[in-house]
Amino acid sequence: MAIHQDNPLLILRLKLMSLAAIGAFLILGLKLWHLMVIQYDLHKGLAERNQIRTIPLIAPRGLVYDRNGQVLIENIHSFSLVLYRDEARDMDETMRFLVEGIGIEREALVERLRDARDYPGFRPLLIKEGLDLDSMAYLLAHQAERPELRTFQQPMRYYRHGQLAAHLLGYVGEISQRELDNPRLSDRKPGDIIGKA
Repeated sequence: MAIHQDNPLLILRLKLMSLAAIGAFLILGLKLWHLMVIQYDLHKGLAERNQIRTIPLIAPRGLVYDRNGQVLIENIHSFSLVLYRDEARDMDETMRFLVEGIGIEREALVERLRDARDYPGFRPLLIKEGLDLDSMAYLLAHQAERPELRTFQQPMRYYRHGQLAAHLLGYVGEISQRELDNPRLSDRKPGDIIGKA
């Protein structure tokens, strides 16, 4: 106590340092309150969009030849359209865009979305395979305003003789809900392509 009474400058410095510390904590507390309360919706949205998305790459399948070395089944380049539901601002507007611009039937699109309602929203949902050039041009022209729709190239099987020997050659398709419920296919996810026959 004697030091404080003898040195008023020291007392003033201690008071100023105390006020500065209280002011700093007050500013930090106000900033924290601003971030957590005022800007809650903004930061919640940023956190939800901050994620890693795994995009599977589809490998081309092998060619099938007959005994004379003639190709029976080959791969051709094709483009498919996928929808990222978690990025869609207005799903009704996206559906209207697809129906009017690409020519997808509304009922088929509604059914596809209904079937995928249990899939995680960040998983790409295959909307259409084998896009024609007009559809590709339309999608590319509107990609800035429709970021939830993306196209990607994938190999498609081309059967040179149509359904000839289909019972021997087989085919693949998207896994169904019944197949997902099968314990033998527990490592598969919705949207995977598996052998059908």
